[in-house]
Amino acid sequence: MEALRIGVVVCGLGAAVALAVQAARARAYGRRPLYAPAAGSAARGVLYAFGPGMSPLAKESTRTHPWAYALGVAYHLGVFAAFGYCCCCSARSAGSTRRRSPAARSACC
Repeated sequence: MEALRIGVVVCGLGAAVALAVQAARARAYGRRPLYAPAAGSAARGVLYAFGPGMSPLAKESTRTHPWAYALGVAYHLGVFAAFGYCCCCSARSAGSTRRRSPAARSACC
C-alpha cells in the first residue's frame, strides 16, 4: 500500500510540474493584441453560442468528420444516462428504509 501512495504522490508532482511548464511557455508569448474592434452585442453573441451555434449545421467539423461527431454524441448520451441512473439509484435507496431482496437490489444499483 505504501508503494501506491508514493506512486500517487510522484504522479501528482509530475502533473504539477508539467502544468507549470505549460503555463510558463504560454506566458512567454505575451499578451496578444486584439486586431478587430468589438462589434455587436455581447449578449447576442452568448445567445448564439448556446443556441444555434450548437447546431451541427453551424459547425464545419461535423461536416468534415461525421464519425467523430457521432462518437461525441454517443459519449455524451452515455454520460447523461449514467448520471440519470445514479440519481435514480440514490433516490430509490434514500426513499426505501425496509430491506429489499437481492433481486430487487440488483435491478437498480
